[in-house]
Amino acid sequence: MARQVRVPAPGSEPDPPPAPTDRARRDLRLAWVNVALIVPSIVLATFLAGGILALQGFTGDPGESVPLAPTLLAAVPAMLVVLATTATAAWLGVRACRGGANGGWIPALIGGAVGGWFLLVNLLALLIG
Repeated sequence: MARQVRVPAPGSEPDPPPAPTDRARRDLRLAWVNVALIVPSIVLATFLAGGILALQGFTGDPGESVPLAPTLLAAVPAMLVVLATTATAAWLGVRACRGGANGGWIPALIGGAVGGWFLLVNLLALLIG
């Protein structure tokens, strides 16, 4: 069945966009909270990775080489901390947009960009180092 689209008559005002739902406004607020938590989550992830490496006996000396298994054991939980925050910001931002809160694309873009950048940089560091 074809969907009918109503075209406004020339010179008349188009229908205003629908008002955002309460859920969309809440999702937008929560998306911005997650954007604000990105920097603290990166700091937490840095300390988490360093702590896990220290528990494994690596001191962090400049000439010290860390094998792959301990590196992964430290890097994966640290990356999950940051990616959980950025992915949540992106997901809630998109959900807010779908609910009518048009500003949701901004935290969605920030969360997706920072999460993608963080993942790319850490994967490249793992492959190069």
